[in-house]
Amino acid sequence: MKQLCIHAHFSLPPREDPFTHSIPHDASAAPFRNLYEQVTADCYLPNAVLGNLDLMSFDIAPALLRQLEMHEAAAYSRLLSADRGNAIATTFNHVTLPVLSRRDKVTQVKWGLRAFQTHFGRQSNGVWLPEMAVDDETLDVLAENGIEFTLLSQEQLRGDLVKASGPYCVRLASGRTIAVFARDRMLSDKVSFELNWLGGVGIFAARYLAPRRDEGLLLIATDGETYGHYHRDEEMFLRYLLHQEASNAGYQLVSLTGYLRDHLPDVEVQIVSPSSWSCEDGIERWQRECGCASPAAWKAPLCAALRHLADAIDTIYEREARAAGLDPWAVRDGFADALLDRIPELAYLTHYETRKITRAAEDRILSLLHAEAHRLAMFNSYAFAETEFDSIEMRIVVAHAARAVSHAAHATGEDLHADLRHDLALATDPRGDRTATEIFTEIVEAQHI
Repeated sequence: MKQLCIHAHFSLPPREDPFTHSIPHDASAAPFRNLYEQVTADCYLPNAVLGNLDLMSFDIAPALLRQLEMHEAAAYSRLLSADRGNAIATTFNHVTLPVLSRRDKVTQVKWGLRAFQTHFGRQSNGVWLPEMAVDDETLDVLAENGIEFTLLSQEQLRGDLVKASGPYCVRLASGRTIAVFARDRMLSDKVSFELNWLGGVGIFAARYLAPRRDEGLLLIATDGETYGHYHRDEEMFLRYLLHQEASNAGYQLVSLTGYLRDHLPDVEVQIVSPSSWSCEDGIERWQRECGCASPAAWKAPLCAALRHLADAIDTIYEREARAAGLDPWAVRDGFADALLDRIPELAYLTHYETRKITRAAEDRILSLLHAEAHRLAMFNSYAFAETEFDSIEMRIVVAHAARAVSHAAHATGEDLHADLRHDLALATDPRGDRTATEIFTEIVEAQHI
């Protein structure tokens, strides 16, 4: 029998203020107070109430889960209750992993897995990669952390895709292997971008699903917000597809985890490295230092400024952690437990102490760990997608940079403001003389730091 998996990736552009952890009122979301409330009403709650998530595969970004847990309890509980082994993890921040160092890839994956376990109460054997952005090292980091599979798009794979959506086996240079599922790009894009013009779910199923003769898996993967937010009221399209029309077209619904359990990959393929699902030029939209042309001239210097700051913070943090007898990167990799409020910060730090350190030293390390958390969040991919200079997403990235600088200064007295201002001045609005330094100054002055 033909088998169908619908996967939804739930995530929203960042809106939380890095200084106050609140979400400012957003007039564009009226009559709701902000984007999170709007999309919860449009998409998350309706899909959960309709039982759609029970019958599909899905992932939810940790930042979104946090906001739902704090402010949208009904939607949060229903989303969690939909998990029957069909939910998978994603990275902690919505970052494009191929542009990060291996060390940062490891932290993003470990924090994402810990966030998933905290919310869903179990371990995940799969990971959604933001933007489906991948390179060989990214897959190796996943495999190294016990991940069995991820999802890519058909055009990101090289080889004979004889098994439709897979799973396929990718053999890595380290000797590790990982399974990859291949989403059907044509059908996924139709659902993503043409949903309101497909003529309804019955016509869609009859035209695109029923004629398919291949026995095996068909994977349609889209942003979860497609169903109800990007396409208003189309949570009903998903409901009828999952509850009726897929079966009428001859399909059994499956989750990726369940399908992999019953169909181990026996065909090897290679990945296009690096690549992503939303950029035909690989990962060019998010490149920072590789000399690639950028869709907007301000992106490359902004990335360079953030990278320079990240390196400076890493240097300070590593120095102070080693002086305290700590393994800096093991301590950072586990810090999600404190960020997720699983354990008090001081109690967390004692697990890694090889010798007794002073309270002042502990406070210094904890401040620097928060600087690390903000500097990891600086590379949120939403800020480097198709957004304007001085967008909300860009301002939040710059605010994370300001927060990281303030934590570093509090910990050690070292002031990184001057270098950051100098670097940000090179990121200029193409419509005028405004620079990222001015945005940074506005944020710092508003916080009186």
